[in-house]
Amino acid sequence: MPYEYFFKPTRVVDGDTVDGFIDLGFSVHRKIRVRLGGIDAPET
Repeated sequence: MPYEYFFKPTRVVDGDTVDGFIDLGFSVHRKIRVRLGGIDAPET
């Protein structure tokens, strides 16, 4: 069974990386950095 989480982006780091907050449920929130796979973007 797949899970879905709410993610609120706060900052674009570069072409394939985003910082933001993820809601894990039960009032648990974490600040994370998400890197998108399969995207060939230049680093900053």
